[in-house]
Amino acid sequence: LEPWIAWCEMSAVESKTSESPSSSWARIRGWLTGKSGAMPRDPSNAEWQLVQSIEDLGPRYQNITDQELADESAWLRKQIAIERGEIGDEFTRTAFALANEALYRVRGFRYYPVQLLAGILLSRGFIAEMQTGEGKTLTATLPSFLLGLRGEGVHVATVNAYLAERDCEENRPILELLGLSVGMITDDAEPEEKREAYACDVTYGTGYIFGFDYLRDQLTLRDRLTERGRHRFRQSLRGAANASRTMQRGLAIALVDEADSVLIDDAATPLILAGGGDEEAPDIAAHKAARQLALTLVEDQHYTLDKLQNSIKITDVGHDFIHADDVEIPSLVLIRPWADYVETALRAEHLFRRDVHYIVKDDEVQLVDQTTGRIHTERQWNGGLHQAVQTLEGVAVKAESETIARVTRQRFYQLYRGVSGMTGTAAGGEPELNEMYNLSVVRVPTNRPNLRVIEPEAAFANSDAKWVAIADEVQRQVAADRPVLVGTRTIAASEVVGELLTARGVEFRLLNGKQDGEEADIISEAGRCGVVTIATNMAGRGTDIRLTPAAKAAGGLYVVATEHHESTRIDRQLVGRAARQGDPGSAKFFAAADDHLIQQYDQDLAARMIRAADASGSIPRDCASELERLQQRVEQYHFQRRREMYEQDRVQNEILKLGKQNL
Repeated sequence: LEPWIAWCEMSAVESKTSESPSSSWARIRGWLTGKSGAMPRDPSNAEWQLVQSIEDLGPRYQNITDQELADESAWLRKQIAIERGEIGDEFTRTAFALANEALYRVRGFRYYPVQLLAGILLSRGFIAEMQTGEGKTLTATLPSFLLGLRGEGVHVATVNAYLAERDCEENRPILELLGLSVGMITDDAEPEEKREAYACDVTYGTGYIFGFDYLRDQLTLRDRLTERGRHRFRQSLRGAANASRTMQRGLAIALVDEADSVLIDDAATPLILAGGGDEEAPDIAAHKAARQLALTLVEDQHYTLDKLQNSIKITDVGHDFIHADDVEIPSLVLIRPWADYVETALRAEHLFRRDVHYIVKDDEVQLVDQTTGRIHTERQWNGGLHQAVQTLEGVAVKAESETIARVTRQRFYQLYRGVSGMTGTAAGGEPELNEMYNLSVVRVPTNRPNLRVIEPEAAFANSDAKWVAIADEVQRQVAADRPVLVGTRTIAASEVVGELLTARGVEFRLLNGKQDGEEADIISEAGRCGVVTIATNMAGRGTDIRLTPAAKAAGGLYVVATEHHESTRIDRQLVGRAARQGDPGSAKFFAAADDHLIQQYDQDLAARMIRAADASGSIPRDCASELERLQQRVEQYHFQRRREMYEQDRVQNEILKLGKQNL
């Protein structure tokens, strides 16, 4: 094989793909040897020894002044510059010991050994699998400080603006004490504010905002080559220097919090920069006529419905029907074929549900993130689907946004020279992290023994029986004075649970994405005795539910998982809200044959569950293993779809590159 291996290595180096040659060769070698690096590993003895040496060095800095601490940091920055950015064990040891002392002076405590270990892994380009509640946010300051000393800029990316702002404010004093500058990127910031934030040593923001600003900068660079760009150049000569300046100074290092969510779950949605869409749609009449016609069509006669692919296709009979002589087609306002309007109206009617895929607020259709349960006001469906849903809901129909630039999440993060991340639920996502990002996973042990108890799963023939059982369980736990977190997949499900508990006189707090600015307040109360919190999906992810002493004595947080998600990682993230940092806690899953996962992907399993149920609707046998296997199949299916989307994007990028070269 050696000659063939050598040829592959040469081809990887010479290829002009968007992958780095080292990434290509690592993948080829993995395929040949069967060691792709996808399997997680435990920390090495050398990594643990480095942790010990950091703690041994700590006393050296305990009696120096704050100014001397900053001077030590400045000296270390100069030494790293002399070494041209190369960071060995000695620099890591010194930097982490300085950060440990800075943390003590700002917060009154030091890093746990496992946090120092995770910081080492992050600074070396790994995914650190830290269990929920182990202090990932604070751990990120270690690699942020060390890598920030290079002066190239470190982007700390997380899943939402609330967490980014919280992390920035909590960690800023530590990093500034060490002499680093810290910036924060917000959605509504002006370009000059963003330039200042990107010029800092460490910049906090959401994963998507870093991507969108990259696309905006690419448009700025493109404009420089056009007549408009030359006009801007003339403006800059007259003093308008910012007219053609980019916001980012490059993509050096990305530290990704909740890495599985940002790099895997969000990767199904490309970053699309769009313009327009504020004015009234010119084809409103077409959408209204298409909806009226779609309501008359018959499934399996005029169209076929594929829930697995989330698609609808009009049959030949259907095409003849919608183009019949007696159908009034508003031809003058069409901006795409008439059949596309009807097909999109069918999708809006049959595949998308209010309070599941979207909500209606302030006379607008706002999308719900299916992974996090959060509302995204800036997102829109394309291809006329958003307008079809607006028509269905009877709200103002706005013009379609025009796509100006786009990039997949996979390709965007490959543009960074270095990427690392943290998550409590990397297990199951290792192959994709390795294949798409060339990232390996290292398991970090917990600081204290995990006391979490997972109770046997309860399964039912239908949702009605399941909801009653869930309400009974919540009442039992409240009577035992335990705090309860009820996790639901959709907003609609959260409101069903709320109605049942209200009928029983059980008070609760609702966190389902519709609340603005209430999340921190709701989470802060969720650890008190007898408090019930209902949260959609992972709304509140990344925030700690801190237990009161009385709640700990009562048994800790009790998590009720009302159904399985399409990813086992999201299930584990929900369960991981209980029993953090050695606290007591337990969790229980509930499932029904008509749950989304089962109905969408395995009708045979649904039939078996119904047959196994008793007269009350309860299923006495264990269905957990079957559901886990189903989730694994679904995860593989989604992985394939993300891989195909990435490959299509890569090929399009190569075609564009070739076209530019020919020009």
